[in-house]
Amino acid sequence: MTHPLLDLAPLTAAHFAAIERRVASLLSTEQDVVIMQGEALLPLEGCIRGGARPGSAALNVVTGPYGQTFGNWLRDCGAAVFDLAVPFHTAVTAEQIGQALDEHPEIDFVSLVHAEAATGNTNPVAEIGEVVRAHGALFMLDAVARWAPSRCCPTRGAWTCA
Repeated sequence: MTHPLLDLAPLTAAHFAAIERRVASLLSTEQDVVIMQGEALLPLEGCIRGGARPGSAALNVVTGPYGQTFGNWLRDCGAAVFDLAVPFHTAVTAEQIGQALDEHPEIDFVSLVHAEAATGNTNPVAEIGEVVRAHGALFMLDAVARWAPSRCCPTRGAWTCA
């Protein structure tokens, strides 16, 4: 006998659309919400390939192996890629991002992994986002492995996050 969860019928397009509407409501947004069924790299690659194009200038932040992968996808799309690589045991700073954007004002796309699962790095996304917004570039953020220990506290043997 197989496990009952392994015998579920595939979700229909209507079911996905209903989930997307509920997520948009939860996030208080009227923007499109897209839910994809598959491994996390599938929508990440889709975001990069949907946002970068020949003629794009991209700042690709490399703080671990996923950042390296994003750079490869950007190059495959025909974007001119400027890699900002830091040692895998450190995080990138908003100041480093700002300097790279100042050096290359043509940059219109920035890719960053918030939390590199392979290295344990967590990049300061709020500060970086402000710099990218001020520059006017599209900011593609991988937040798949994102976890905020500074916003969580252990209570009664469990973690409660605000």
